[in-house]
Amino acid sequence: MENKKTVLVTGGSGFIGSHCIIQLAAAGYDVKATVRDLSRTNKLNQILLNGLEKHEKKSDLSVDWQVANLSSDEGWDKAVEGCETENSHCRSTQIQIVIVAPSISCCC
Repeated sequence: MENKKTVLVTGGSGFIGSHCIIQLAAAGYDVKATVRDLSRTNKLNQILLNGLEKHEKKSDLSVDWQVANLSSDEGWDKAVEGCETENSHCRSTQIQIVIVAPSISCCC
């Protein structure tokens, strides 16, 4: 993908967020993702890479993990910095909120 765009996936450690990260990485996007705690990101990177290799037959994955929590304003300015669009998930409700630019075709 020429002129790679950066997309922010909130809730990157969740089920839907992780699948969106895989799809976006496979499509060539740079991915930033939020987590509440960075201590899980090494394991998450391995899980995401396994999914990318298995389902998309690709192995180029780099996630810029950012600490941010929906219950606080901290971390969000840094998380959205440089992003073209956002893919947002609210785990605490039964409704999944997804905001994706129309130019991105993703299964999320």
